[in-house]
Amino acid sequence: MHIICIGWLFVILMMSLTASSLAGGVLGFIFFGLAPVFLLGYLLGLGRRSR
Repeated sequence: MHIICIGWLFVILMMSLTASSLAGGVLGFIFFGLAPVFLLGYLLGLGRRSR
């Protein structure tokens, strides 16, 4: 699952770099990249260790 998150962030980063403004690129990266990945990681517990 980690490789999917890394791939998604890469695609969104490349999309953000082509944005017409700096603010649009940064906000696009946050709302389309970081927020969904952190939400998915939180819901699925990607960072937790199994005990």
